[in-house]
Amino acid sequence: MTFDSMEAVEEFYKAYAHNVGFSVRIGQKKTVDNVIVWRRFLCSKSGFRTEKVDEPRTNLNGEKKRTHARKITRCGCKAMITVKHIKDGKYSVSDFHEEHTHDFVTPRKQHLIKSNRKVSEKAKGTLFTCHAASIGTSGVFRLLRVGEGGF
Repeated sequence: MTFDSMEAVEEFYKAYAHNVGFSVRIGQKKTVDNVIVWRRFLCSKSGFRTEKVDEPRTNLNGEKKRTHARKITRCGCKAMITVKHIKDGKYSVSDFHEEHTHDFVTPRKQHLIKSNRKVSEKAKGTLFTCHAASIGTSGVFRLLRVGEGGF
C-alpha cells in the first residue's frame, strides 16, 4: 500500500487497530534533512517495560511515601507496521506483522482504547472556558456528557 503522507498512514493504521481491537503506539523513526525516511507503528503492548530500581521516596517530614505497583501493560507483542519514504514524496508499507500475543479488546470496549480517544475542539474550548470560570473537572465532565449525549 502507498500513502500520500505519514499522517495518512497513522490514520489508516489506527482505524485498522480500532476495528481489530488493539491500541497503537508510535515507534522509532529516522529522519534525513527533515524528511521522515521510515517510521514504525507498533501495538501498544509491544516490548517490555524496563525495571526501575527506585530509592524509597520520602515526604517533607521524612516519612516514607507509599508507592504503587505499576500494572504490567506490555507483553512483547510483535505486531507492527513499518513505512518507508519512496519517490514522489509518498510512503509505502515495507513490513507488516499481524500476529499478536494477547487478546483483543471486545467490540463493546473498543471506544476506550487509548489511541482511539480524541477530544474535539469544541470540547477543548468548553474545558478551557469552564476552567477559567473555576468549574471543577467532574462538573465539566458531566456538562460535556449531557451536551454530547453520552460518554
